[in-house]
Amino acid sequence: MMQSRRWKKLFIFNLRWRGGIIIALPVVCLVTAILMIAGLRLQTIEARNQEQKTRKILETTNDLLFALQKAEAEVRGYSLTENDKFLRNYQEVQKTINQEYDQLQMLVKNTSQEEKEVVAKIEQLARRQNQQLEQMIKLVREEETFPPQVNFTNENLLRSEQQFQSLERAIEAFIEQQETSQQQLELIVQSWANRTTQVQWIALIVGLGATIGGIYLFINLERQVSQYTDRIEESNAYLARTSRTLEKRNQELDQFAYIVSHDLKAPLRAIANLSSWIEEDIGENLDTDTQYQMDLLRKRVHRMEAFINGILEYSRVGRVRSERETINVENLLKEIINSLEIPEEFTVEIGSNMPTITTETLPLQQVFTNLITNAIKHHDRADGKVSITVKEQENAYEFTVTDDGTGIDPKFHEKIFIIFQTLQARDTVENTGVGLAIIKKIMDDKGEKITVESEPGKGTSFHFTWSK
Repeated sequence: MMQSRRWKKLFIFNLRWRGGIIIALPVVCLVTAILMIAGLRLQTIEARNQEQKTRKILETTNDLLFALQKAEAEVRGYSLTENDKFLRNYQEVQKTINQEYDQLQMLVKNTSQEEKEVVAKIEQLARRQNQQLEQMIKLVREEETFPPQVNFTNENLLRSEQQFQSLERAIEAFIEQQETSQQQLELIVQSWANRTTQVQWIALIVGLGATIGGIYLFINLERQVSQYTDRIEESNAYLARTSRTLEKRNQELDQFAYIVSHDLKAPLRAIANLSSWIEEDIGENLDTDTQYQMDLLRKRVHRMEAFINGILEYSRVGRVRSERETINVENLLKEIINSLEIPEEFTVEIGSNMPTITTETLPLQQVFTNLITNAIKHHDRADGKVSITVKEQENAYEFTVTDDGTGIDPKFHEKIFIIFQTLQARDTVENTGVGLAIIKKIMDDKGEKITVESEPGKGTSFHFTWSK
């Protein structure tokens, strides 16, 4: 029984592996068949091209032979009749001979050395024949000593005929050789075509077998597919419910933001206005202590309004999306610096090589604004300095905002990113404790990182990454 189970485990493939094999088999067969057919096609095309080339050589050789025969006939006619018409025809035929020979040389340029030697021999015989014909024409044109000339012309005609027969035999032998080569190439073409057909049939049979196996497997998989489909539908229904719940929560959050921005701010503005009216009504009777209390009241009102604005801004991070656009970071920093109330003696320096990136403008603007504002607000001197630099990484840029202020104790490096957490009393430095928390939330939402490097009395450096 145990041995049977072992054999069963050995031979029963996992369903996933069987599926992979059945799917891979037709693909392998198809790729193999395509490669083989492509190779066979290339061989067939090459053989056909060679066959066509051989046929062209035969046609050119026949045309050359015909032209040579015609040239000799025209010279014979001229030698017998001294009619210039035959001479003109001979000259035209000579042009044809040169053209055919040039074409024949071009056709045998990439053939065997034997064929090149045969063509060279034909050329040699043709040139001799051409010289003999030219000699005959020259003799006919001479008008001195007619009887000897005629005898000499007859001798040249006989010699020309003998040379032409040699040339004709050479050309006929070359034609016979080309015809034999043509027949062999036809057999090769037919052989490659038969092999291509055989490979196609084998690929078809194997492909059909693999397809039948795949169909059988898919029939067996139908039940599992149905089960997975039911699970997916359940998951989709759950996701739909979750999505509706999330949408409802977002609507409630938007409604809360509306209430905060309108219903809570309105009483605060009324308190601030009321304190101003009281001061106006009291007028000159307002003593120093009351004035201080009124100022403190309005300061608390403004602080509460800043709290509300910070909460609203914090809640919007990650929920409000803007279009990506290409921005020059240096220009963005200049706009931010110009929009802030910076003491005249305070210096904000922008480093060189600031990049141009494509991103959402608002989140990056918030990060830079809050870091620069935070550095100025918590600096212990009016002539402080803030510098902004950048380093390029493989997939991101690392920006650094550094100040020469009092620094932060390492034990508070994590606390400063928690909302509403401040290191100084709010009456000393007006601060909501929201700015760095907003930055941290933006970093988390974008999948970026921010770290702080600081020690008391050595200034502070905030490093954060931003994807390219």
